[in-house]
Amino acid sequence: MFLTAVISATLGFIASLAVVPMAASVARKRKLLDIPNERSSHQVPTPKAGGGGILFGAFTGCAAGVLLGGGWPEVSVLAMLGIFLFGSAVGFLDDVFDLPTGLRMGLYLACATGSALAGAHVTSIALPGLPVVSIGFGGGLVSSCLFIAWYTNLFNFMDGIDGIAGGAAVVVLGALCAVFFRGGETTWALIALVSAAACLGFLVHNYPPATVFMGDGGAVFLGLEAGALSLVAVGKGLIAVPAVMLLMLPFVFDATFTLIRRMMRRERFWAAHRSHVYQQMCDLGLTHRAITIIYTAAAAGFAALGLAYGSLPAWGKALTWWGALTASLIACLFVVFKNPRQVSP
Repeated sequence: MFLTAVISATLGFIASLAVVPMAASVARKRKLLDIPNERSSHQVPTPKAGGGGILFGAFTGCAAGVLLGGGWPEVSVLAMLGIFLFGSAVGFLDDVFDLPTGLRMGLYLACATGSALAGAHVTSIALPGLPVVSIGFGGGLVSSCLFIAWYTNLFNFMDGIDGIAGGAAVVVLGALCAVFFRGGETTWALIALVSAAACLGFLVHNYPPATVFMGDGGAVFLGLEAGALSLVAVGKGLIAVPAVMLLMLPFVFDATFTLIRRMMRRERFWAAHRSHVYQQMCDLGLTHRAITIIYTAAAAGFAALGLAYGSLPAWGKALTWWGALTASLIACLFVVFKNPRQVSP
């Protein structure tokens, strides 16, 4: 298994590394560019087709794993991969044709529902210090759909500066690979590993200063995968809900904090904006590289806590979970109140 994993991940990385600039070249010729506006954090038109390289690299790695492993994955695994591919296709279509918001959100929710039915669902939730809440199959299905849909959208929301989304994806997928491998789920571990490797190939071109963006096609693929694989791991009893959320807490917290704040301010929270915490850090003068390093380092630290969560005593779990949330809230509030530009455009 080790050799299969190494070869598959290496092929996924190389395939992504090679295809991303090709996709960027095609995007430039077809004018598929992210044009800077008042809400942007970049200054020059940039091709937004790098997600094609991530997708190609991930599926190349998966194909290598199938060939070297000597057998096809379970139907549920193939169904999940098909759903990720469909969601990514919707994202690419949105990049090209700017799909209506309702249609796009409906299709993403359908992908989340399909992922939940394919095995990415939970039936109970247990937060440290609180009693276990049993939500049954129906409640679990609804909760799981919303969870995966939120992860899908928050990757879109947070993909706003060079390297930040790709860095977060490498961390969370790498951590999920460790969770699955530790639990003996080698197929899911391989999928997470090759996807992380494909993201690394993309990051070579997206690390500040970026020459290409992943676009909605890449962001949707990574969001769907991170959300669905997180719940697959929870459903198999390999990790608890609080721990799996720690694996990507900076991303999740920034997007959730910003959404709640905009709703409290009675803003059109569904409309495009520039009030995410990482965007406000840009306003404070931090460079894309600095912010990406901060978020990636924070993600790695929280992911380490998430991986260690299961071995902690009850008081340690409560301290880790609620302490992480408190620290994240303080950091977000500090940036917001430090930034003189607090009115969203």
